[in-house]
Amino acid sequence: MRTVGLIAMLALCDPVISEAQAADIRLADAATTGALQKSLQRAGVYYSADSPLKAAIRIEGRIVPGDAKKLDALIARSNLSGYIPLLLDSPGGSYDEAIKIADNIWLTPVVNKGAECNGACSIIFISGRSVEGDGESPPDRYAHREARISFFVPDFDFPDNGSSKALQAAFQNAVRFTGFLLRQRKKWNLPNRFFQALVDKSVTWQSVAKETKINVIE
Repeated sequence: MRTVGLIAMLALCDPVISEAQAADIRLADAATTGALQKSLQRAGVYYSADSPLKAAIRIEGRIVPGDAKKLDALIARSNLSGYIPLLLDSPGGSYDEAIKIADNIWLTPVVNKGAECNGACSIIFISGRSVEGDGESPPDRYAHREARISFFVPDFDFPDNGSSKALQAAFQNAVRFTGFLLRQRKKWNLPNRFFQALVDKSVTWQSVAKETKINVIE
């Protein structure tokens, strides 16, 4: 076996995941939405009796191909608009699918206390931004201080008998993914430390929260 470093791991084919293991994408219940409103209010988000948080969406579980379409369908079916939090609790999954979600997202990602958001999920989280009237999109993402978020991408072992075609495809996808992040760098407010966090597990999300404009909630 030989180790392939950097973010080439992102390019591996997505594992086969059963329907039971796939992410559950749905509207949050009233209790969860109400508790979230209170947390966001403490962080400075304005709500009132006349203007409450009406809905939130949950993504729980591993991200798999087709999740972007499922999310779009839920939004259309529920007739959602305006400020809608996206509650994330995922160990990771398909980076390609995470890119599709992140590239079009207008929701506000939130990782609650005790929830995790690793690997591919963290790409959705870091993409959070609010769309303002002048067309600008300042960063808009929230995480509880006890949330478990990891941008770190570990090395992976590529089989010695792996075909050159598979290895070439892996690196091509890794380069494509890197290019995607670099293109989003200014839009998503990604400092150098964020890119360091991709390859250095000692760089925690809390240590880059201020630089990456992650709002910490209680």
